[in-house]
Amino acid sequence: MPHLWAIGDATGKMMLAHAASAQGLITVENICGQPRTVNYMSIPAAAFTHPEVSFVGLTEPAAREKAEAEGFAIDTVRTYFKGNSKALAEGESDGLAKVIYRKDTGEILGAHIIGLHAADLIQEAANAIFQGQTVTDLSFCVHTHPTLSEVLDEAFKRAVVVPA
Repeated sequence: MPHLWAIGDATGKMMLAHAASAQGLITVENICGQPRTVNYMSIPAAAFTHPEVSFVGLTEPAAREKAEAEGFAIDTVRTYFKGNSKALAEGESDGLAKVIYRKDTGEILGAHIIGLHAADLIQEAANAIFQGQTVTDLSFCVHTHPTLSEVLDEAFKRAVVVPA
């Protein structure tokens, strides 16, 4: 309906405070004549449990379904906190990161992290999805050592897509 705007839970989309905030910004842009949309694939979510759980984008089954429908192949890569110096130093080495991506282009379709500060770490994958960065692009980013961000760094490096 023209000139009717809604954000947050009223939209029936992602019922997360940060999603509502993004919807609010986009709504103001649209009211001001700047056509924009929310990229829901790039909005992360987290559960503040112990260990923390976070995700962004598609689950592996949803990515496989999309791949089958659109005619491309996906792959996944996992890395583990048990090999991360910072996690070991913190005594919190239980955890993993999984990245789901297109085998042909390296486009990131989803990421899931379980472990120490997962809610903070997922933001790198969320920003990459929003900006259209590939696993290959991200494999060249430099991550501070020793930090937990190296868990994703290792995943991106393992997932590099080599052109055919």
